[in-house]
Amino acid sequence: MKPLCNLLSKWEKSLLSRLSKLIFIYSTALLIILPLSPKSAYSAQTTLVWDPVIHPDIAGYMIYYGTSSGDYDVSLDVGNWTSVTIAGLDGSETYYFAATAYSIYGEESDFSNEVQWASTTINNDAGAGGGCFIATAAYGSAMEPYVKVLREFRNRYLLTNSVGKTFVQLEYEYSQPIADLIAKQDTLRAVVRLGLLPIIGVSWMALKLGLAPTVALFALLMALTIVVLEIYFRKVRLLAQKA
Repeated sequence: MKPLCNLLSKWEKSLLSRLSKLIFIYSTALLIILPLSPKSAYSAQTTLVWDPVIHPDIAGYMIYYGTSSGDYDVSLDVGNWTSVTIAGLDGSETYYFAATAYSIYGEESDFSNEVQWASTTINNDAGAGGGCFIATAAYGSAMEPYVKVLREFRNRYLLTNSVGKTFVQLEYEYSQPIADLIAKQDTLRAVVRLGLLPIIGVSWMALKLGLAPTVALFALLMALTIVVLEIYFRKVRLLAQKA
């Protein structure tokens, strides 16, 4: 049984060596990307302009906004100005704005018509529905929850640094023909959906926990995998020697 033992030993060393190299490459890449990635979503801003209310008792205007239509969690008194620039917005979110006028007596009008705004700072059709061609083709819709996770990860962690932007640009240039092929074949769509699941899982964790904790957890899982394989191969080797 020594040949079998030697064969297992060589295969074990080869597998563990490859896993170790994978962890090294992965960790090195993350050391490069992490300093370039923000800890939160990128900041954006927008300017609102409206017609003045012509009335002698008008004292000023209030701006209300939030990320849900009709539900405004932020209010801003802009005084008697008819324009305002609002900064510090989350560029991956859609915002809804409405205005009111108030009088010198403290009376306030009803809300104006609501205005919807989404960041237009993302190039190459990477806005609310653009980009992520392969995932969109695999899941059939840009509004699919899994596609939204990938899109939000891209907006938050890739489009905010030069390395990520280059990667996204390459994806836009070369993935459209592949996406067209995937969209036409149900079997291929199913295979791609399965292959995207780990990426979606890591993206979801990064969005919920942050990129650094996700990287640490992923590296820990890979290290544990190596330890488990090492223990397993030792047991197999001992059984082969006894036989």
